Amino acid sequence: MVDSSSDAAIVYGMIDALSSRASSHISTILSHLQHDGYGVARYDGDTFYYTSPYSPAGNEAQSDEPSWPQMSAYVALYNIYKGDLTTALSYLQWMVSRSGVGYMAPGEAVSRITLKPLPSTMIEPVTAAWFVLTALAYEGKADIRITPPQYNVGAFKTINVTSTVANDLPQYSNVPYYLDNNGSVSGSGDTDIQRVYISNDASNLYIRIKNMSGHLSAYNTAPKFGVNVYAEDYKHGTAASLPTAMYGGALDHAAQYMIGRWSDSNNYAVFKVSGGAWTFDHFITGVIAPQWDPNTGNIEMVIPLSELSSAGSAATGDFSNLTVSLVRQNPSTSVWSEDDMQAVHDRIMTSGEAWFYGNVE
Repeated sequence: MVDSSSDAAIVYGMIDALSSRASSHISTILSHLQHDGYGVARYDGDTFYYTSPYSPAGNEAQSDEPSWPQMSAYVALYNIYKGDLTTALSYLQWMVSRSGVGYMAPGEAVSRITLKPLPSTMIEPVTAAWFVLTALAYEGKADIRITPPQYNVGAFKTINVTSTVANDLPQYSNVPYYLDNNGSVSGSGDTDIQRVYISNDASNLYIRIKNMSGHLSAYNTAPKFGVNVYAEDYKHGTAASLPTAMYGGALDHAAQYMIGRWSDSNNYAVFKVSGGAWTFDHFITGVIAPQWDPNTGNIEMVIPLSELSSAGSAATGDFSNLTVSLVRQNPSTSVWSEDDMQAVHDRIMTSGEAWFYGNVE
């Protein structure tokens, strides 16, 4: 059954409005259930307020599938999230046009025959509240999306990372991505994480980061930045760990390894905990160092699984709490800090296993 209440998964941020899952879903909803311009019914063949014996006042709607303003608000919010304010405004204007005299909020539904609200459920606070919430979101004064503090992730796919990041990006078209928490506060859009993509094969972990600004500094150019990944031992050994990052930021879980590159260096470094501090251990030379595209704000990393394991290489079914961090050097003070961090719980996958999907492009 096509049911527009399922749009709530997008409204509350469980599915990213910019993902292909969201656009495909909304397209299906509207092709089945949109009536009266911008009215949206609940589900295929809905007979409530029509012939249903549970209708509170009999046949008020005069047809099946009356429009529910709350469902129109959901579609308006979807358009707000993806930046289409013109379409969102049309849904809001439709809701106002179907209100009662003096802008009294309608009840649950509006007849698509009379184009008037159904009297038996006027005036409903929930319907009024959804209009207010949507109007506030339209004005940039509210955001009801919720993103988790940590994602469960895992996907098996090899990524060929090259020195030309722009050419690599099509490989991620079906790699799951995970949105950064909307509540994070960053000093710069360059080091504000928007999305993290993660996959693995038998040898490596692949991480792509998309930042909020859509651009990054060139090599050894201010403002300087770095990409660090903190990891719990995939084999859960007893090596020393720290709950804080290199520059003092709090990690979601204590980590035993830190791997990273800074924009003023060609080196790809591994740090471990010694004496209660992050201490340089060695450089990684077997894979390409992290690469970035100044024109799009994308960063790619290849991390050998052997670097994140105390006993051989991480294998299928092993898991680790990872924290992906973008660090920033304040151009005025030259002080480095963790500007934004995103936590994930990663499981090493093998070919043929079902992926842990977040969103896909």
